[in-house]
Amino acid sequence: MVSSVTYTIFNPLEEYKNKFKKIYEDNVNSFFNELVSKSNVDIELNRKTLNKQKDILNLLNSLKSKLSMMKFLRVVMIIIFILLPFVFWKINPKIKSINLEIEKCDKKIIDLYNESVNQMKPLNDLFTDFDSLHLVEKSIPNITYNSYFSFSNENNMKKNYDYIDEYNNEETVLDIISGGYNNNPFIYEKKLVHTMGSQVYHGHKTIYWTEYYYDSHGNRHSRSRSQTLHAALEKPKPFYDTVTTLTYCAQAGDNLSFSRNAKHYEKKDSKEIERIVRKGERNLKKLTDEAIKKNSDFMAMANTTFEVLFEAFDRNDEIQFRTLFSPLAQTNMVELIRSNDYFGDDFKFIKNKRTNIIISEHSQNKILAPKIKDYHSNSYDVIKENFIKKNMAFFENMYFDLAPLLAIPILQEESSKLLELENKSGRLYSHKEYESLASRLDFIKVFNLNAKTPIIYKAKYLNTSNQVDNICISAYAYDIIPNIDYVTMYGGDGNLHSVPVPWDEYILVNDSKVLSVCNIDNNTVKEKDIEVYNNNLCIFK
Repeated sequence: MVSSVTYTIFNPLEEYKNKFKKIYEDNVNSFFNELVSKSNVDIELNRKTLNKQKDILNLLNSLKSKLSMMKFLRVVMIIIFILLPFVFWKINPKIKSINLEIEKCDKKIIDLYNESVNQMKPLNDLFTDFDSLHLVEKSIPNITYNSYFSFSNENNMKKNYDYIDEYNNEETVLDIISGGYNNNPFIYEKKLVHTMGSQVYHGHKTIYWTEYYYDSHGNRHSRSRSQTLHAALEKPKPFYDTVTTLTYCAQAGDNLSFSRNAKHYEKKDSKEIERIVRKGERNLKKLTDEAIKKNSDFMAMANTTFEVLFEAFDRNDEIQFRTLFSPLAQTNMVELIRSNDYFGDDFKFIKNKRTNIIISEHSQNKILAPKIKDYHSNSYDVIKENFIKKNMAFFENMYFDLAPLLAIPILQEESSKLLELENKSGRLYSHKEYESLASRLDFIKVFNLNAKTPIIYKAKYLNTSNQVDNICISAYAYDIIPNIDYVTMYGGDGNLHSVPVPWDEYILVNDSKVLSVCNIDNNTVKEKDIEVYNNNLCIFK
């Protein structure tokens, strides 16, 4: 249950170093030890089993080396024909014996592996996909996570926080985590983004000809000449990229919009920063003078170091900007940007009224949170290392996505005067959850789609019945057809030549299916009918 008292982090960088990192690490270790105790796994027995497996593996490698040597010796003896009887009497029996030993080792290794898997199964079975999130909830007051991102959550963000989530046919959600801090909603989402661009393809052709010439004495000679003709073609090609974003909603600065980009000032020393600030001060004066002429309200703050390093010059409301960035918020932001202890100035910050978006470089191309499969192993020591290492990395990534927002204390204040929203459709889940589930489907099994590129999934809500959302999932990708075009080029022999240029033609392919989404505990669905599941939700046919 969320506390009714707002919890405020006043210095996110220092509080992570001196407080939250240690709290989370202690909670991770304590939780892991609880699971180990509950599982009743025999740690020392597992280690002995793995050591046996390691010893036999070493023996196996030794036997394979010995077998290779014996086979080589047999070949040599066969070549020296006089030693052929020795091959049959001595070498072949030894090779047969070694092969038998190798077979025994292979079987023993498999048996020991299966034994170690069974030894660790009770522990592996206790992990859940939500362990990391529950540990964060335990470590940071007033932060909560949702089991899934519901339609009500999404509607609340749109109606109460200016959240804009227009239907974009060029992207699909791969994964999503939603929650709230002091009851201010947030979502982490990982998207696959599709764009059309072009690629230049190259081809070449070598031509030969005989050239005649006269020497200084007037005698006629011939010589062979060659030239490689190079041709290029530009053709359309789809490109794909993954983008991870954090969207955090708060009432503060309800009319304010601005943006700033990562500049990696943490890589600059103090003297470089001083030069950057001095140069930036001149630009600030110029911007202020232009604002006065245009009768706009831009006015540089006294803290020019903050102004230059944060560089949010496209702000539209000077009063709300100054309200947000109190002296404490300015100090926090400069410390965060300049710190090289963690990620520093690697984040893009976009504010659109009550919606705040952080896109950090350190969160790109990473999973949003560890899953069960990230911990599993047949070795207790590997499981422990995986659990602690992956959870500590997750917490650091997650915290420093939030850090630019936590640097502004007013953004942490709990929202009030929210609109009461009515869900007349009865719809349960957001389209982001639909797409995230769809991205996990076996597309070959579900869709009639000859896809040779990543797939973009889009979801359309149909209706709700018996606590089940019925949806239509559209999927599109590209087939790839090899082609050759011939480019006419003028050669050094004075003739025109056709130069072949191989290129790939991307043919759009698409298909759609009507599927159903519900909570995985819903009695309507049977386990055998489930196609995929994530965030406590599942798709079934």
